[in-house]
Amino acid sequence: MAGSPNIVSGIMKRSFASILAALGMGASAQDAPPQAAVMAELRAKALAVKPADIGLASSEYAGAVWGVLMETGVKEGMVYTLVVLADGSTSLYFSNGGGVIGAGEHAPVRAAGMALLREASQKSMEALPTATTPLPAVGQVVFYFLSSGGTLKYTAAEKELGEGKNPFSNLFYAGHAVIAQVRKSEEARSRSAK
Repeated sequence: MAGSPNIVSGIMKRSFASILAALGMGASAQDAPPQAAVMAELRAKALAVKPADIGLASSEYAGAVWGVLMETGVKEGMVYTLVVLADGSTSLYFSNGGGVIGAGEHAPVRAAGMALLREASQKSMEALPTATTPLPAVGQVVFYFLSSGGTLKYTAAEKELGEGKNPFSNLFYAGHAVIAQVRKSEEARSRSAK
């Protein structure tokens, strides 16, 4: 992604704030709504998905990543989770409830998601196997790679990733490119609903 890392970081924060606003989830949300349990369940299902579950042949994905979750700890009790699967499914969940499901139906979102998966397949060799999938701490980003080698994990500071100072920065940027497309599709949907 071209541009100064500080500019990139600012753009990503504005994109995330726009999504929250479009979903009616401003920064002042205090208590976790009942939807939080639903979002936690959707996250768990995404982490457990296998190629056959989404209509893909396991042989197609031998050694490749068929799903990636990018999770960011925003503030205490608030995490957002981007889920991209190789069948084109793309969702964005918020730990305190709410989110966007089915964004991969839009061609620009799907294209950005496929780019994220390609980058994830390249970086997955540098990730470590994990049996646990905790949410990230505030200021941290965790990538979970769903692959034939099991679930793999990589964690880094959001600031380091955003400033291009981490080997996984391009994956982080690719994730935010997906989020930007989700935001655009949600804004278009909101305009057409009026």
